[in-house]
Amino acid sequence: MLAGAARRGGPVAVVYHADADGISAAALACTAIERLGGTVVTLTPPKGKNVYDETFRARLESSGAKAALVLDTGGRGGSSWRRLPTVIVDHHAADGAPDVDVFVHDEHATSTSLLVLDLLRPLAPIEDRAWLAAVGALGDRGDAARSEAPVRAATARFGGASVPEVVSLVNASGRAGDPAPEIALEALRAADDPRTIARGEGATAARLHAMRVEVAEASRRARRVAPRIRGRWAIIEIHEKCRVHGIIASAWARRLAPSIVLVANKGYVEGRVHLSVRSHERTDLRAAMRALLPDEGGDYAAGHERATGAIIDVPTYERMLRAIDDEAARLGGVEHGRARSRATSSARGSSARARRRRRMEIAPPSWGERRTTHEVESWRERASEDAPEARDTEEARQQARARGGGARSAAAARASRERRRVDRRAERRQPAGDRAGRNRAPRRS
Repeated sequence: MLAGAARRGGPVAVVYHADADGISAAALACTAIERLGGTVVTLTPPKGKNVYDETFRARLESSGAKAALVLDTGGRGGSSWRRLPTVIVDHHAADGAPDVDVFVHDEHATSTSLLVLDLLRPLAPIEDRAWLAAVGALGDRGDAARSEAPVRAATARFGGASVPEVVSLVNASGRAGDPAPEIALEALRAADDPRTIARGEGATAARLHAMRVEVAEASRRARRVAPRIRGRWAIIEIHEKCRVHGIIASAWARRLAPSIVLVANKGYVEGRVHLSVRSHERTDLRAAMRALLPDEGGDYAAGHERATGAIIDVPTYERMLRAIDDEAARLGGVEHGRARSRATSSARGSSARARRRRRMEIAPPSWGERRTTHEVESWRERASEDAPEARDTEEARQQARARGGGARSAAAARASRERRRVDRRAERRQPAGDRAGRNRAPRRS
């Protein structure tokens, strides 16, 4: 169907999810369609929306496309796509098949980009672009995808650092406060070598690097928020315009095991709460979410068993919190008491690391970014302004040294006396001649 639409010259709409897997799958599909002689129209839902939003569906239908290829956006059972000949390719867990012409689905696949590569290889010569599938695979599964053949081939061809670097940059385009995944798609379609994107060559690559800095700053702020333990759930509420809730949930999952980490971003879209749920344990997170609100549908508990989330309104979020409290009261929180102490200690550790970083009076470089002398000096000035507790601590230490007292001075004095005693004992054990020779004054010449 897609090959026929491409050969007839009619435009094919390529609809994609705004992450590394969806964007790289779209770039690969665009290459195949264009090499078949067709043209493409690329579309992705706006911030906070998905492909099932009626406004976006109207936009798709008015695009003039003769067929649609929908990539990595999930497959909602019962949804209808009959207004336009459509193929959906996806690897997320689905509750049922959508009403669509072709539904290519494998929830055990590593990524949608690998499914697209296998689907389009027989139709068009795209082997030279197979590294795009490696970007998607690493973006969705990380190091677990390194055994996939396209990932091994891309690593051997371009080195082990360039493709993960591109993954980070492409993801940043969809996570920024003003997301621009079309910039990442343009960069991937234009590049013959991922190393050019990683090095920031060209205007689009430079914009990706700037968006990654923005996302890194938002992540740094969000990591300072301490979790609240409620039964088996660890809840973290943040207010960030960037889509960093998934990053924060993954960062806390190992520290708070066996708790289920739920990050609620109340600042991403006004009036909505975007949830990201992760766990270091092998827990069916979709089932855990469904147990809280069994009747909730739509964008609730979508994704994978080990990585799920939701987009809900504020009243639904408050109802979910009450359900978590009821579950904690019913099951008891004894077995997760250790997670509470780990959450407290981890939060304290994060605060301590932040204070140490501020005392260094220089910001950590972001992903190999080189800083000029002027930038370093400006960071020092801002650090001294933003870290009064660090200055107070250093002033207190200087005052203690000036007084020559305090516990630290006493401990240093004791250590010095002990070193002198050890030296004297070592001298007494030496033969008398050696001691005399060592203590004899040097002969004048």
